[in-house]
Amino acid sequence: MSILIIRAAISSGLATLGFAILFNIKRDKLFYAALTGAIGGILYKVCFHYGLGEYLSNFIAAIGLSLCSEIFARYCKTPVSTFLVCALIPLVPGGFLFRMILCVMEGTLSQAIEYSIVTISIALVLTIGILFVSTMVQLYYKARRH
Repeated sequence: MSILIIRAAISSGLATLGFAILFNIKRDKLFYAALTGAIGGILYKVCFHYGLGEYLSNFIAAIGLSLCSEIFARYCKTPVSTFLVCALIPLVPGGFLFRMILCVMEGTLSQAIEYSIVTISIALVLTIGILFVSTMVQLYYKARRH
């Protein structure tokens, strides 16, 4: 189990770091971006390992990396998207998208439709997780002001 966590942290953290560099995130924020991606990757792998399924694992990972993005954005005084976009990319269902395109090329359209539904569903689950955290944070700060 510990090797699973270490591998998830390293792979997601390095992928996020690579995209943060590609998106020209400032040097002092690269560590926080990589840490956000590592936390999202760890949450996904641990949840999936314990049998929560593809959708729920992605939802929990999206909530975790959204929370980290909100916290680090306030700490670094930068927009949330600085960390969120880079950390979200390793969770994007690229494997299912590849299989869908492969099935289209091979002519197995029914299987391609199944993969496209899974791809769209995972993207929606990730979006809902991000929107949930963003809404809760906004409501918290709005209530705190009053």
